[in-house]
Amino acid sequence: AVEYCEKLNQSGSSSWRLPTVKEYKYITDKTREDEIMINRAFYHIKQAGYWTQDRTWRTLGLYGYYIFFKSGAAYYENRTYPKHVRCVRDIK
Repeated sequence: AVEYCEKLNQSGSSSWRLPTVKEYKYITDKTREDEIMINRAFYHIKQAGYWTQDRTWRTLGLYGYYIFFKSGAAYYENRTYPKHVRCVRDIK
């Protein structure tokens, strides 16, 4: 996931990266009563997990955090497991 975002060249930009858990928390909306806990401004989101750039120290960096938008919570799992990727970039 990290490598995918780093190599991404879209919309004339090549400075893409994975968001952090904290950045995902800014767009999580736990007041929604439907099946997905994300701000309605974001489209094409699945209920499945989305990788973040954060790793957990408990597993020597082998596990990374992901956001599960069905609950709006962060969890961690082995970084080799398939999850969705949503790349972001800093606006200058």
